[in-house]
Amino acid sequence: MDDLRIYTSTLSIDELGQLYRDRTGDAVSVRVNGDLFTRFDFEQRFATDGSLFTNAADETRGGLLHSATAQNRIVPGAAGNYALSLNGAGDYLESPGGETLKSTKLSVCAWVKPEAGNAAGAVIAQRWHSDGLNWALRMGNSGFAWQHSAVDVSANIQSGAPTPGQWYHV
Repeated sequence: MDDLRIYTSTLSIDELGQLYRDRTGDAVSVRVNGDLFTRFDFEQRFATDGSLFTNAADETRGGLLHSATAQNRIVPGAAGNYALSLNGAGDYLESPGGETLKSTKLSVCAWVKPEAGNAAGAVIAQRWHSDGLNWALRMGNSGFAWQHSAVDVSANIQSGAPTPGQWYHV
Protein backbone atom coordinates (compact mmCIF):
# COMPACT_ATOMS: atom_id res chain seq x y z
CA MET A 1 0.00 0.00 0.00
CA ASP A 2 1.24 3.47 -0.82
CA ASP A 3 0.06 7.06 -0.42
CA LEU A 4 -3.05 6.31 1.66
CA ARG A 5 -5.39 9.32 1.94
CA ILE A 6 -8.73 9.80 3.68
CA TYR A 7 -10.80 12.94 3.07
CA THR A 8 -13.84 14.03 5.08
CA SER A 9 -15.67 15.03 1.90
CA THR A 10 -16.50 13.58 -1.47
CA LEU A 11 -13.78 14.25 -4.05
CA SER A 12 -14.76 15.15 -7.61
CA ILE A 13 -13.76 13.08 -10.65
CA ASP A 14 -11.19 15.77 -11.53
CA GLU A 15 -9.67 15.65 -8.03
CA LEU A 16 -9.46 11.85 -8.14
CA GLY A 17 -7.83 12.10 -11.56
CA GLN A 18 -5.26 14.51 -10.18
CA LEU A 19 -4.40 12.05 -7.39
CA TYR A 20 -4.07 9.25 -9.93
CA ARG A 21 -1.71 11.29 -12.12
CA ASP A 22 0.39 12.58 -9.18
CA ARG A 23 2.73 9.69 -8.52
CA THR A 24 5.44 11.99 -7.14
CA GLY A 25 4.11 11.67 -3.60
CA ASP A 26 4.31 15.45 -3.19
CA ALA A 27 2.21 16.80 -0.33
CA VAL A 28 0.97 19.66 -2.53
CA SER A 29 -1.75 17.54 -4.13
CA VAL A 30 -5.51 17.79 -3.76
CA ARG A 31 -6.86 19.87 -0.84
CA VAL A 32 -3.90 19.37 1.49
CA ASN A 33 -4.95 22.27 3.70
CA GLY A 34 -8.66 21.48 3.48
CA ASP A 35 -10.45 18.32 4.44
CA LEU A 36 -7.55 15.84 4.26
CA PHE A 37 -8.01 13.76 7.42
CA THR A 38 -5.26 11.17 7.00
CA ARG A 39 -2.25 10.81 4.74
CA PHE A 40 0.37 8.11 5.07
CA ASP A 41 3.06 8.22 2.40
CA PHE A 42 5.15 5.41 4.00
CA GLU A 43 8.41 7.14 3.04
CA GLN A 44 10.75 5.43 5.47
CA ARG A 45 13.34 2.75 4.87
CA PHE A 46 12.47 0.26 7.62
CA ALA A 47 9.32 -0.80 9.49
CA THR A 48 8.48 -3.83 11.63
CA ASP A 49 5.94 -4.58 14.35
CA GLY A 50 5.55 -1.47 16.53
CA SER A 51 6.93 0.99 13.96
CA LEU A 52 5.27 4.40 13.83
CA PHE A 53 4.27 6.28 10.68
CA THR A 54 3.68 10.03 10.51
CA ASN A 55 0.25 11.22 9.41
CA ALA A 56 1.05 14.18 7.13
CA ALA A 57 -2.49 15.56 7.63
CA ASP A 58 -2.32 15.57 11.45
CA GLU A 59 0.83 14.61 13.34
CA THR A 60 -1.21 13.82 16.46
CA ARG A 61 -2.82 10.82 14.68
CA GLY A 62 0.12 8.73 13.54
CA GLY A 63 -0.08 5.10 12.48
CA LEU A 64 1.15 2.08 14.43
CA LEU A 65 2.16 -1.03 12.48
CA HIS A 66 1.06 -4.40 13.86
CA SER A 67 2.85 -7.37 12.30
CA ALA A 68 3.30 -10.97 13.39
CA THR A 69 6.80 -11.09 11.92
CA ALA A 70 10.01 -9.17 12.49
CA GLN A 71 10.53 -8.75 8.75
CA ASN A 72 10.95 -5.31 7.21
CA ARG A 73 7.52 -4.40 5.77
CA ILE A 74 8.84 -1.62 3.47
CA VAL A 75 9.01 -2.29 -0.29
CA PRO A 76 9.50 -0.14 -3.44
CA GLY A 77 6.56 2.26 -3.83
CA ALA A 78 4.18 3.50 -6.50
CA ALA A 79 4.16 7.16 -5.38
CA GLY A 80 7.54 8.03 -3.98
CA ASN A 81 10.31 5.61 -3.08
CA TYR A 82 8.71 3.33 -0.49
CA ALA A 83 5.43 1.57 0.32
CA LEU A 84 4.08 -0.57 3.16
CA SER A 85 3.65 -4.30 2.53
CA LEU A 86 0.96 -6.03 4.61
CA ASN A 87 0.85 -9.83 4.51
CA GLY A 88 -2.95 -10.23 4.49
CA ALA A 89 -2.80 -12.56 7.49
CA GLY A 90 -2.78 -10.30 10.53
CA ASP A 91 -0.63 -7.31 9.51
CA TYR A 92 -2.43 -3.98 9.87
CA LEU A 93 -1.87 -0.28 10.47
CA GLU A 94 -3.81 1.29 13.33
CA SER A 95 -4.53 5.01 13.49
CA PRO A 96 -6.58 6.81 16.16
CA GLY A 97 -9.38 9.25 15.41
CA GLY A 98 -11.58 6.97 13.34
CA GLU A 99 -14.60 7.86 15.44
CA THR A 100 -14.70 11.19 13.59
CA LEU A 101 -15.08 9.39 10.25
CA LYS A 102 -18.79 8.66 10.76
CA SER A 103 -20.10 10.37 7.66
CA THR A 104 -21.63 9.47 4.34
CA LYS A 105 -19.31 12.05 2.71
CA LEU A 106 -15.95 10.40 2.65
CA SER A 107 -13.20 9.70 0.11
CA VAL A 108 -10.57 7.01 0.61
CA CYS A 109 -7.79 6.39 -1.88
CA ALA A 110 -4.49 4.56 -1.98
CA TRP A 111 -2.11 2.77 -4.30
CA VAL A 112 -2.52 -0.99 -3.74
CA LYS A 113 -0.38 -3.81 -5.13
CA PRO A 114 -1.91 -7.25 -4.48
CA GLU A 115 0.57 -10.10 -4.41
CA ALA A 116 -2.14 -12.71 -5.15
CA GLY A 117 -4.96 -12.34 -7.65
CA ASN A 118 -7.40 -14.42 -5.59
CA ALA A 119 -6.84 -12.68 -2.23
CA ALA A 120 -9.96 -11.38 -0.52
CA GLY A 121 -10.53 -9.01 2.39
CA ALA A 122 -10.44 -5.42 3.51
CA VAL A 123 -7.71 -3.18 2.12
CA ILE A 124 -8.72 -0.40 4.51
CA ALA A 125 -11.73 -0.25 6.83
CA GLN A 126 -13.35 1.79 9.56
CA ARG A 127 -13.51 -0.50 12.57
CA TRP A 128 -17.04 -1.78 12.83
CA HIS A 129 -19.21 0.27 15.21
CA SER A 130 -22.52 -0.63 16.79
CA ASP A 131 -24.05 2.61 15.44
CA GLY A 132 -23.92 1.21 11.90
CA LEU A 133 -21.58 3.81 10.37
CA ASN A 134 -18.99 1.44 8.95
CA TRP A 135 -17.10 1.39 5.67
CA ALA A 136 -14.48 -0.66 3.86
CA LEU A 137 -12.47 -0.72 0.67
CA ARG A 138 -12.33 -4.42 -0.14
CA MET A 139 -10.56 -6.64 -2.64
CA GLY A 140 -11.88 -9.94 -3.92
CA ASN A 141 -11.94 -12.25 -6.93
CA SER A 142 -14.15 -9.80 -8.84
CA GLY A 143 -11.96 -6.74 -8.17
CA PHE A 144 -12.08 -3.85 -5.70
CA ALA A 145 -15.33 -2.68 -4.10
CA TRP A 146 -16.43 0.15 -1.79
CA GLN A 147 -18.93 -0.69 0.96
CA HIS A 148 -20.62 1.81 3.29
CA SER A 149 -23.29 0.63 5.71
CA ALA A 150 -24.77 4.09 6.39
CA VAL A 151 -25.96 4.36 2.80
CA ASP A 152 -26.46 0.59 2.40
CA VAL A 153 -24.42 0.42 -0.76
CA SER A 154 -21.62 -1.60 -2.29
CA ALA A 155 -20.06 -0.37 -5.52
CA ASN A 156 -17.48 -2.06 -7.70
CA ILE A 157 -14.66 0.34 -8.51
CA GLN A 158 -12.60 -2.04 -10.64
CA SER A 159 -13.94 -5.20 -12.17
CA GLY A 160 -12.03 -8.38 -12.79
CA ALA A 161 -9.52 -10.14 -10.60
CA PRO A 162 -6.53 -7.90 -9.85
CA THR A 163 -3.27 -8.85 -11.54
CA PRO A 164 -0.69 -9.90 -8.93
CA GLY A 165 2.26 -7.52 -8.71
CA GLN A 166 0.48 -4.61 -10.44
CA TRP A 167 -0.19 -1.25 -8.73
CA TYR A 168 -3.83 -0.04 -8.67
CA HIS A 169 -5.05 3.40 -7.58
CA VAL A 170 -8.27 2.70 -5.70
